[in-house]
Amino acid sequence: MPKHLILQLKWRIFKVSIFSLLFFVIFSPYSDWIDLKISHLFYHDGLFDTFPLWSAIYNYAIFPSWVAVIIGLLGLCCSLFATYRHWRATCLLLVLTMAIGTGLIIHGILKENWGRARPRQVTEFGGTQEFSPFYLPVHAQRQTGKSFACGHCSMGFYFFCLEMCGLLYQRRWLRNLGITLAWSLGLLLSLARIAQGGHFLSDTIAAALIMWYTAAILAYFIFKNVALEVNLEPDLSKEPDLSKHT
Repeated sequence: MPKHLILQLKWRIFKVSIFSLLFFVIFSPYSDWIDLKISHLFYHDGLFDTFPLWSAIYNYAIFPSWVAVIIGLLGLCCSLFATYRHWRATCLLLVLTMAIGTGLIIHGILKENWGRARPRQVTEFGGTQEFSPFYLPVHAQRQTGKSFACGHCSMGFYFFCLEMCGLLYQRRWLRNLGITLAWSLGLLLSLARIAQGGHFLSDTIAAALIMWYTAAILAYFIFKNVALEVNLEPDLSKEPDLSKHT
């Protein structure tokens, strides 16, 4: 892997970290009001929105990421053979982004330990639990909510891993595909989960950041010492011999 591409990714991680810190400082003091205000837009007559489109997005918009993970697993199996060994790094990124980002960090650590109640569980929307800001763990208060962070949204934002592949392979179409899929599916799932009363806005933002960092950091360490068997330069040896026609 060319060193300048790894440095470019490292610099990108640094810039996003600065942006994330500034966003946290600015957003956090107003996050309570923003979370409740946004959720109130979908709360009418004691119920959250039951529009069928939200259920369709909830049930089916996660399939593309599962397809990508299955392809990654199949690619890893094929990479055991020398002919397909160059697939290993990419397929490993496809699998580990889901396993670590969605599986370990969001479902395994945050949801099980943060204790944040979902919108439909808090007293402001007819529930019995107390509202808590996204940055304050309330597990000690024995609340059973699993609102932070949004697992379904992470399935959409999962495709940031394709953005990383496109960046490191210098394939603009792949990078654009990853960005498009990540934001389109991620935002659709975020909107659906907020409308259904399943998550607050801050839960969905957290999912986006977690998945981006997971994909970027994994890509950095996986590709750092991998020599890609991809010819990024034109093969001059295959150019036609023009001397024969002069």
